[in-house]
Amino acid sequence: MEKRPTPDKKAAEIEQIKEILFGSNIEDIENRFSLLESKIADEANTMLTAFRNDFSKLKHSFEEEIILLKKLIADNQNRIVEVENKFDKEISNIHESIRSLKKSWEEKNAEVKKEANLHDRKIQNLQDIKLDTSRFIVLIESVLKKIRS
Repeated sequence: MEKRPTPDKKAAEIEQIKEILFGSNIEDIENRFSLLESKIADEANTMLTAFRNDFSKLKHSFEEEIILLKKLIADNQNRIVEVENKFDKEISNIHESIRSLKKSWEEKNAEVKKEANLHDRKIQNLQDIKLDTSRFIVLIESVLKKIRS
């Protein structure tokens, strides 16, 4: 009877055959793979460092821009307040001018009304005198008629 090898012995024999056939190739592949892994890791670290530096610069730039924008906003708000104050002052001045003009107009209007009343009385007096003159003429005409008759 032939002896059959045990599974452990079979596996060991297969490993020996693989080592004989591929041993040096596998080691070379593993070395090259390790070198490749190392290069990839180095490159990834370099890229990560560059990314972090670029990100940090960008973040700093944005922070500076935000500071400038906040300053501009504050300046603009101050200018708005100044303009509002000037506007309020001008409105106040205009209201005061209007009140002054209204008072002046009311005073002149009262004077004009007084003068109009005075002129109305003078006109009335002149009309009264005219009536008296008309009556006087009528009276003289009637006297003349009587004298002639």
